[in-house]
Amino acid sequence: IQAHNPYYQYIGYFAFLYVVANIAITNSLHRNLLALSDATKQSKALATALRSQNLTLDAALNTMIHGLAMFDRKLDLAVSNAPHAALYGIPETLALPGTPISAIARFLVERQVMTPEQVRDIKAALDGVQATQQAAIYELQSRNGRMLVVTIAPAAEGGVLMLTEDATERKATEARIEQMARFDELTGLANRFEFNTQLAEAFSRQERTGETFALLYIDLDGFKQVNDNLGHDIGDRVLVQTAERLKSAIRHNDLLARFGGDEFVLILPATDVATVRMIAQRMIEAMDRAFELDTKTVYVTASIGIALAPVDGATPADLLRHADTALYKAKAAGRNTATFFDPAMAEEMLERHEIEVDLRQASSEGALELYYQPIIDLRTQEIVTREALMRWRHPTRGAVPPGIFIPIAEQSGLIAGMGDWAIRQACRDAAKWPDGIGVSVNISPLQFREPRRIVETVKNALLLAHLAPGRLTLEVTESLLIEDNKTTLEVINELRAIGVKFALDDFGTGYSSLAYLSTYPFSQVKIDQSFSRDVNSDEASKAVIEAVCQLARRLSM
Repeated sequence: IQAHNPYYQYIGYFAFLYVVANIAITNSLHRNLLALSDATKQSKALATALRSQNLTLDAALNTMIHGLAMFDRKLDLAVSNAPHAALYGIPETLALPGTPISAIARFLVERQVMTPEQVRDIKAALDGVQATQQAAIYELQSRNGRMLVVTIAPAAEGGVLMLTEDATERKATEARIEQMARFDELTGLANRFEFNTQLAEAFSRQERTGETFALLYIDLDGFKQVNDNLGHDIGDRVLVQTAERLKSAIRHNDLLARFGGDEFVLILPATDVATVRMIAQRMIEAMDRAFELDTKTVYVTASIGIALAPVDGATPADLLRHADTALYKAKAAGRNTATFFDPAMAEEMLERHEIEVDLRQASSEGALELYYQPIIDLRTQEIVTREALMRWRHPTRGAVPPGIFIPIAEQSGLIAGMGDWAIRQACRDAAKWPDGIGVSVNISPLQFREPRRIVETVKNALLLAHLAPGRLTLEVTESLLIEDNKTTLEVINELRAIGVKFALDDFGTGYSSLAYLSTYPFSQVKIDQSFSRDVNSDEASKAVIEAVCQLARRLSM
């Protein structure tokens, strides 16, 4: 065969091409198989990742605190979580995607989870959000008492998202906080904040309608002694019973509030003077009864100041201040009474305030003085002691009578500091006198409310002045002995033990119990001037003085 035969050349070419094509096909097939293998692996990986993401999403949805449900444009359920089903009691068959909202609504009504009205409101809210694309919030209380807050918001492709919060505990907490903010925890009455709010509303109503209303300011008489002597537990029980008694004396639309401590305030809407006076008297009578607390019997009365709006005050602050002014006058009038505000009271209180401010300044600047009144032994005609009398010369008012500034000092709390100064100054002055002359200093009952303070003040004053204790006499009135005889007796005995003497001042006024003379170790008794003033013309006064003098001698005074 010829090597160069064209036929064989064609066969060679064809074989070569066949081999090359098979090699190319094989390589291509191999590459495709490799690509298919890679694609299969990637598909499996994507499927695994998708399942993982779905599981993560399900876990996230089902561990949410709030219930979540998403509905499509037709309001068929697209997705929901376990808390949503639990809040509404929805079974698993109704929690599947594609469930119409009408089927869910029918179930909620049939099982009495929600009322038909509530279901209609929710459906209307869903439709409204779809139409306006604006979120909405709806609150409802389910039949089992749960408070649900439903937030509905627009979602993609015309759907809606429904988020449900079980707000039962939150709402209860908010209610408790509001209760604490507006009402007194101890008595359950309105507190100061709520009272101020209601008082402002009363003025707004008065401006609209011309309706007159009254404000009563109530303070308990003797409550501090209950707290000090019997403890705050007993005091709290008295306050609780006081609130109940006061409520029993008023009308259902009247507002009674605890203003603080032992102070109460009352707003009487749409009232007149006669009605106000009647209700105030009922409250006083309600407080007049004894408080029976376990084995203890407690007596606490009420003083009431009354102001009428708008005649006694055109603003809440003015009305409250004037009711407080009337209360002060009721206290000064003997307590356990009600007093209506009078414009003259405001002028008096303003003057009293000015005196208090000036007195505070005079006390701090050392502007007070002690004058000494000699006490003479009628048998020897010699001065045996001098009584220290506090005086105050005001720069513009002149000499202010002690009958004016001493009560103000007692009511404002200045008396303790002024009394300490008087004891120290009297001891310093007496140390300069002849040894046979003593000094007497008047002590306010309020100073004995700090027993350690007065004891230390007396001891330090004697020590610093180098004055013999036997030359100092402290004068007390019987009002001190009535308040707390146990503490008073302890203070007197402690000071008498170092040599200080005590005198009973103004004997013959008040109760004037002879038991005081035998119970307390007095060195002197001072008969009130109302008897000594007319001793030469009034036989009764003379007889009283003679009897007291004989008794004092028998008691070695």
